[in-house]
This record gives sequence, C-alpha cells and structure tokens, in this order.
Amino acid sequence: MISSPVNAPKLASQQTQPDVHPDKPRTPRGANTTLLVCSLIVVIGVLTLSNGFDAGLQPIITSLIIWLGMVLLIRRALPTHVHGVFGPANMITSVRAAGTALLAALIPLVNDASLFSDSSGTAFLWVVSAAVLALLALDGVDGYLARRSRLASTFGARFDMEVDAFLALVLAVLIWRSGKAG
Repeated sequence: MISSPVNAPKLASQQTQPDVHPDKPRTPRGANTTLLVCSLIVVIGVLTLSNGFDAGLQPIITSLIIWLGMVLLIRRALPTHVHGVFGPANMITSVRAAGTALLAALIPLVNDASLFSDSSGTAFLWVVSAAVLALLALDGVDGYLARRSRLASTFGARFDMEVDAFLALVLAVLIWRSGKAG
C-alpha cells in the first residue's frame, strides 16, 4: 500500500519553523507584563519596608539594583525561550525573583543583630521566615506547572535554578549579617 503525501510524516527539514526574524529577538507573550507586575511588587514592597523602618535610601537602592540586574539577565535570556508564551511556571519564578529582591533589601538593615535584638525583632523574624517559606513553597509549584501546562523548557529550568541559588545567597548573607550564624 502506498502512503499518500498528505499522510506522510514530514522530514525535519520540511517541518515548519516558528516565524522568528533572525535579526529581531522574540519575546514570549506575557513576559513583559509579568516583569512589569513584578517590578511594581518590588517598588511598592521596598518603599513600604523602607518607610516602616525609617531606613532611608539604602534598602531601596539595594533592592532596585538587584531587581534591575535580574530583569536585564532575564531579558537577555528570553530569546532562548522556545515557547510562544511565558507560561505560569515562569511567572511564578518571576514572583520568586521579586521576593528575593525584596529580601535583599533587608541586608543593609540587618546590622550586627540590631534588627533581631528586641521583642519586635522576634515578630519581624517570624514575618521574614513566613515570606521565605512562601518563596520556597512556590519553588515546588513552578516545576509542576511547567510540566502540567506542557511548557517545560531549558530556559525555565535554568531560570528556576538561578533564582534558587540567589535566594540561598540572600538568606546566607542575612543570617551572617544578623549575627545568628556560627
């Protein structure tokens, strides 16, 4: 029996490629919106945090510089993203990155355990611990969502690992600066 050309499988060279102009990098749908929303979260969060501690500009500058660096690295890697949409997993990872930038704003505030020395410091430590726990819980959700939505990619896996590593670094510096480490 002869197979018709309509039903014949296509060779790799015959398969249609996405319409990507080689000179213009492609940005997945939803990436810019996600980064904008996360930027607003960082700005509002760091302004609230700085105002609550009457800490001046140092936490604001620290957090915004870190977030800007993250956004630039994400934007640089976006052309390697293979899907047309940013996807829910990458959106959650972006929120985790924004949360990590907010935690980094605490680094200038934590100076030789002064933030943790009184009873209000203990309450603050519980709030920070809850925020860290939420960020870590979201880490377990993003991989599941990527597989479930069939949007798993090398970009997403790398993005997730880099945010994990940066969160670990920020937590280590916070613990070290607080005087609670070894």
